[in-house]
Amino acid sequence: MSMGELRERCEALAAEHDAPLPEGDAGLVAAIARVHELEAREKVLHREFNIIMEVEKEVFNPVIEPARDRMIDRILDTAPVGREGAVAKLRYIADARRCYINEEMEEPLAQVLSAFEREARR
Repeated sequence: MSMGELRERCEALAAEHDAPLPEGDAGLVAAIARVHELEAREKVLHREFNIIMEVEKEVFNPVIEPARDRMIDRILDTAPVGREGAVAKLRYIADARRCYINEEMEEPLAQVLSAFEREARR
């Protein structure tokens, strides 16, 4: 497999990261599902192309990372509206693979708590 083919596949994957999402909780849930799906596909690319650190640094990361980071930022910055979004976001933040539980998570966790409090008042 060629570097050109790898670049094309990375660009297609990055475009999928950047595809529009619905608003509100539906968008939050869809974004989280998309991140999980695309992370799995990134691993497939690593295995399929036997990506070494040099190739990752020159081709894979410059194309994939910015799109992935924008999607993750959207997840972390989007306040959930209701229970579905709050639960999805809390699961995402608390996922041990992500290690997001730190002082930077004060605002995202406050957003989740606020959504639960709104639901409790209904």
